[in-house]
Amino acid sequence: METLTQHQNTTIPMGAIKTFGKYGNPYIVLDKSEQDADGKTWVEIKLLETDRKDYYPLDAILLDPEAE
Repeated sequence: METLTQHQNTTIPMGAIKTFGKYGNPYIVLDKSEQDADGKTWVEIKLLETDRKDYYPLDAILLDPEAE
């Protein structure tokens, strides 16, 4: 279930399952985010194939397609 939250006037699609580009591995968008010194927002994701957690830029998440 996807939950949308506002972060600096941008919606984070928490709970969305996306892929890295059209053919990439699937990941789920988690609820933790941070902003770096340059103002870029990083959101915690979890890779579904390995359960590894990492941070990924919000702007890239918004461009990645929903997993099929």
